[in-house]
Amino acid sequence: MAPRSLLLAALSASTSFFAQAAPATRRQEDNLARDLATLKAFAETITEDPQDIKANWTAAGDDVCQWAGVTCAERPDGVLAVAGIDFNNYEFGPALRADLILDKLLDITFFHANSNSFTGTLPDVSALKYLYEVDFSNNRLSGMFPLEILNAPLTFLDLRFNNFIRELPEKLFQMTDLTVIFLNNNNLTGPIPDSWANNQALTELLIANNTEITGVIPDKLCALPNVTLIDVSGNSGMTGRLGPKCRQYAKEADRDAKNPPKDNSTIARTFNIEGTGLTL
Repeated sequence: MAPRSLLLAALSASTSFFAQAAPATRRQEDNLARDLATLKAFAETITEDPQDIKANWTAAGDDVCQWAGVTCAERPDGVLAVAGIDFNNYEFGPALRADLILDKLLDITFFHANSNSFTGTLPDVSALKYLYEVDFSNNRLSGMFPLEILNAPLTFLDLRFNNFIRELPEKLFQMTDLTVIFLNNNNLTGPIPDSWANNQALTELLIANNTEITGVIPDKLCALPNVTLIDVSGNSGMTGRLGPKCRQYAKEADRDAKNPPKDNSTIARTFNIEGTGLTL
């Protein structure tokens, strides 16, 4: 699924009053200088750059808003800042550290870094009050699942295809605005906490191919009003008969697969339990 940038649009809409911005103030210059220094320091750690992205950065000089993969926008207080990072498929390497960049860009709304070579873990992002989207899928992150990444007001979290370990954290569903969760192809363990069914905003849950996840899908999870994707396939440790709400959801998803909704405003539901011991 393509990473979403709806939050940046929302931020831009919320700052439309500043569309005719005055010339940069010292406050703005300091803000961008901080972000430029962060990105320059991070660039020094990149020694594998198959798409020659750093050449673009060099050509852009100190105008960080012209760097490939960098989006600038005004904050709600009118200060111009680095508002988003999109390094998707840049294939930077060989051993990048998220703590040299992610938590240093204090104004970002999204950080997308699919298919690079970030290693280690993720830093505490509690200072990032605008951060809504994080995508570090298909990297080489490892160790305990970083609860610190949940200290921002996230709506979208994609950590697929890494090597995190940990029991599925209850804290994920204490985040009432988190709509999309992709954690498949890690080494997560344990049952799906019942509390995960408390997040009324959830639309998509993908936790497939974590072979040590156990138990069944909490029945209330299948009854969430906005959920359109539940995929636990390949979790061979999951066994047992699904509850009535999940069985009903499975029937509706099967119907949508055979007869996709014709109304573009309606999203077809998907329910996948292949490769598990779950039964209907």
